[in-house]
Amino acid sequence: MTLKLAIVGTSHVAAIYKAWEQIAGDFPQLEIEFFAAPRDLFRHFELGQDGLFGILDRTLFTPKDIHLMMNTFGSLTVDLSQYDAVLHVGVMSQETNLMELLAGFSIDGFREVSDLPRMSRAAYDACVQGLAEKTRLPAVWHNWNGPYLYTLPAPRVAETCMNNDHPDYIGWRAVVSTSEPALVVEVLEDYSARMVADHAAHGICTFLPPSDVFAANGLTKAALSMGATSLSDDEPYPDDNNRHMNVDYGKIVLDYVLKGLQEDFYSRA
Repeated sequence: MTLKLAIVGTSHVAAIYKAWEQIAGDFPQLEIEFFAAPRDLFRHFELGQDGLFGILDRTLFTPKDIHLMMNTFGSLTVDLSQYDAVLHVGVMSQETNLMELLAGFSIDGFREVSDLPRMSRAAYDACVQGLAEKTRLPAVWHNWNGPYLYTLPAPRVAETCMNNDHPDYIGWRAVVSTSEPALVVEVLEDYSARMVADHAAHGICTFLPPSDVFAANGLTKAALSMGATSLSDDEPYPDDNNRHMNVDYGKIVLDYVLKGLQEDFYSRA
């Protein structure tokens, strides 16, 4: 039986797409179609009641947007109702906000820093839960009867961000450089577990990247971000881009996700 899978998402689909070109032979029972766009464009896509997803009303988008989608995928929409399963890739993680929270407060009984304002552990837990819930997909994606819906979050920032003075990474640098690696990993795993549980409560199965892609400090290994390229024009990202990953990352993650997805799908089908 062939499992038809649609993979939709943001620019983070690029690593997955390029990986599929290399490992497709390992999954002869899978038929995959990709449909993705940069985040600022993707977040404006609509999902109709009939399962049609993408640019449903051309008048709401610029000629540049239309050209990008036609040039990359040859279509403005994809009919998700025609697939057995859908993998939604690149949900924007709140991990950066989580690191900024940790960097700004002394958490009672957890990460205590004398010169920072105090926050109770209960308040901290509530904040983390709130951040996890912010990653939830809109209601139109909840509790599907078919196809089955899966998500894969955007990659965690690479450890190269520790040498990047961009403001986006202030929290990461502050926390990772002053904390034991085990604590950073604990914080990130707790947040991830909350995100997975929240998605599950709305009928969405979430896959997290396997541990193979992470360094000891919990960040994505530096080697997996080097040489990352965009999906639309295959141009390399700047060296200081620590959020997009390369095809090696894509192969590790896609292999892991596809095996888990098939196992889950056939257990429910």
